[in-house]
Amino acid sequence: MSRIGRVHLNFEDNMIISLFLLYVIMKPFYFWRSGLPQPADFIFIVLIFIVLLRVDVRRTFSYFARQKIVVLALLFVFWIFTVNSVWTIILSNPRILFPTVFYFYNVMVFIIVLILVHRYGQLFLNKFFLAVVLSVSIQFVLFLAAGGFGGGRETANFNNPNQLGYYGLLALVSVFYVQSKIYINKVFFIFAAAASFTLLLASLSKAAIVSALALLLLHLIFQLTNVRNRMFMIILTIIILVMAIFISGFDLVSITDSSLLDTVNRRLQSIGQDSDDSLEGRGYDRIFDHPEYWIFGSGEGNNSRFTGLLGNNMEFHSTLGNIQVSYGIIGTILFLSILLFSLKRNNYADWYLIFALLVYGLTHNGIRNTLFWILLALLNFTRYENC
Repeated sequence: MSRIGRVHLNFEDNMIISLFLLYVIMKPFYFWRSGLPQPADFIFIVLIFIVLLRVDVRRTFSYFARQKIVVLALLFVFWIFTVNSVWTIILSNPRILFPTVFYFYNVMVFIIVLILVHRYGQLFLNKFFLAVVLSVSIQFVLFLAAGGFGGGRETANFNNPNQLGYYGLLALVSVFYVQSKIYINKVFFIFAAAASFTLLLASLSKAAIVSALALLLLHLIFQLTNVRNRMFMIILTIIILVMAIFISGFDLVSITDSSLLDTVNRRLQSIGQDSDDSLEGRGYDRIFDHPEYWIFGSGEGNNSRFTGLLGNNMEFHSTLGNIQVSYGIIGTILFLSILLFSLKRNNYADWYLIFALLVYGLTHNGIRNTLFWILLALLNFTRYENC
């Protein structure tokens, strides 16, 4: 398979890149209930088949079969299939096997993006940034066209506010990652970051807002050491600090007369006061109350086996927590290994990006979002990828 640094883009390449851009743009549009494939997923399924049919599959998979990150991802999804299959038989409940589809699809996306990163190198990173800018721009314009913040938790084109908050966080992580790796238009970067931040604020997702603030702080700290970006980051720091002052609860909030900032301020001040702001409210008591699942896991579903404040009809509201209970220590180690090997590619310089996503994952299960897996694959990019 030729590397894009050595060949010109042909019709096949343009089609693959265009489908990927269209996927990212369509990702925020939910037409059916959560848990069902959305239009963007059908686009990526078409992309998967095109990549598998049009590239040199044997040579490509021969290369990636030697990559530990791919082996770990395949072992992870195989373990999930095994655990869910066993519990499906034991409990005679075929619904337990259904979540396996999410993981299989996301791991396939992960591998396809790895192939595309290897094939197109820096060009693919540029196109990904363009796709995120377009996606966020469309959502931001639609948000403003709908009247902006209406005083409650906004959902935009998603099914619930937390999905909007997580989308805003993933978009913010994406533009920060690309900005730290290659030169991009600074105006587009500032707009995409500001629009992403505004959308996640409008969701009033406490987890997304806290994660975003941690991400902003860590990104500024690390980028201030980069001479190329130092002046730009100083200016951006001043802008963000002014925004933080308005949000933090000082009297300046009333001066801005912003219902969004005022509501965000009250939302953050309520952290710890809601019934689900506790470990038990998110389901962490399941780990300690059911040690029988520590090694192999309970499978994902049939929550009537669990008791506690979360209830027996809801899933564990945690990324790592849900993996631990559902797929045991073995599944948890496999997933953490995928994260570590992805970060190892760039000497763990991007650890704070994953950290921000895992902070969100403390109170929400974010592993099913395909953009999360795309980001994991992109972490494997290096500046020498298309040399």
